[in-house]
Amino acid sequence: MSHASHLGLEDFKRCLARVPTSVDIGFAGYSEPWLNPDCTEMVEHAFAKGHGIRIFTTLVGMNGQDLQRLQALRLGVFVVHVFDDGTYM
Repeated sequence: MSHASHLGLEDFKRCLARVPTSVDIGFAGYSEPWLNPDCTEMVEHAFAKGHGIRIFTTLVGMNGQDLQRLQALRLGVFVVHVFDDGTYM
């Protein structure tokens, strides 16, 4: 059993190799995607393989370099979640 705290880039590449390019890849979930240090590389890899990309993020963990790299891609969806009344996103 692995005790990894996040999905590594090489494991992501192996998993993605089995996914048809007609399937969009979403970076979202119950945890902030950019808390994974490999997230930008994963997005770039999925995009390079021909997948549509959907991102839902609070931007936590993302830096200016990540944003510049993502701007170079044609992303299908990029949604930034912000607090609406201090308690909900």
